[in-house]
Amino acid sequence: MLTSQKLSYLQAKRSVIAAVFLGLIFSTFQIIIDLYDQRSESNKTITQVIDIMRETAAQAVYNVNEPLARKVVNGLFQYKPVRLVRIVDDELNETMAEMERPKTREVSP
Repeated sequence: MLTSQKLSYLQAKRSVIAAVFLGLIFSTFQIIIDLYDQRSESNKTITQVIDIMRETAAQAVYNVNEPLARKVVNGLFQYKPVRLVRIVDDELNETMAEMERPKTREVSP
């Protein structure tokens, strides 16, 4: 009887195939979960940074202080995930400071 026809060989072959298949499925689920966790963490960090700068930005608008507004924009732009910062005086409908980073496909570590 050939080795490839023995019952133990067939069972071992099927077990290895099943293990590889299940490993791929579970790895895919883990990667998806990690992706959502990373996005959530990034959003939380951005929200915290914005909350820190909110008071200074409000002060810049209230006092119509464009140099201070530019400092706030420059400070927010130190964080790579930030793509667009715009400080607008609602009463005058005037943009006091603005900066935009081109959209890239680069993934940060």
